Amino acid sequence: MLRMLYADTRAMLLSKGLRLCMGACIAYQWGYAFLMWLLLKYVLPGEGLYAEEILAVYPGIASFAVTAATLLIFTQEYSDGIITNKLCSGAKRREIFFSLMINALQLSAVMSAAAQLSGLLAAVLFGEGFYNLTLAEMADSFLELLIASAAVAVFSSALIMILGGKSVSYIVGLGIAFLCKLAGFEVMDKLYPTSGRCMLSGTKLSLYTFYDKYIPYSHFGGTPRWDMAAALAGCLGCILISLAAGLILFRKKEIR
Repeated sequence: MLRMLYADTRAMLLSKGLRLCMGACIAYQWGYAFLMWLLLKYVLPGEGLYAEEILAVYPGIASFAVTAATLLIFTQEYSDGIITNKLCSGAKRREIFFSLMINALQLSAVMSAAAQLSGLLAAVLFGEGFYNLTLAEMADSFLELLIASAAVAVFSSALIMILGGKSVSYIVGLGIAFLCKLAGFEVMDKLYPTSGRCMLSGTKLSLYTFYDKYIPYSHFGGTPRWDMAAALAGCLGCILISLAAGLILFRKKEIR
């Protein structure tokens, strides 16, 4: 198991998929910071670009970035015949599954840390410091990003193992991320209206609140809206369900 995990981790860190996704995320961060700096310097002088705005760029696309990275890297387990080779060498399906899930957790942590460091560097070069974000608040935001990324990475990786690394994995994985993003806009608009008060009540209010409080995809906003216990409970629940369902279905799956 440890030898397999080492090999999987090494393959992940050296993969083109990771470099592609991280390169795209960093380019998006820096492109946003540079364009906003130009706009505020020459078109809207007097306005400031603060570090909070730059650090919020990656959380806004993190669910797509993590999902895409897991798809690009872990679908190769099937397409390149890696899983078949592992089984032929005597590895158990349980070991193969958990090795990949641990690898998914590592992938999400690497992407979150790299994006945070990149965002801080971009903020130093193009920003005017922090507007009102404290060090403790920044740590809370980063911790929430780590937790949510971990849950999404495990969920997406479990889907890949269940679906067999086929093209449908891309459709389902990115489709869920897209639908959850749309749902997040709806929930934010109704729970936190820009004007007036929240008009939801009854079952609809409970459902919207549950989504906002516990669903991992809702914790990529960059600003925690609930205590960390809610984020931990929701993301841990998603991870456990993904592990249980994924392992059961993967062990029954016919692999050629």
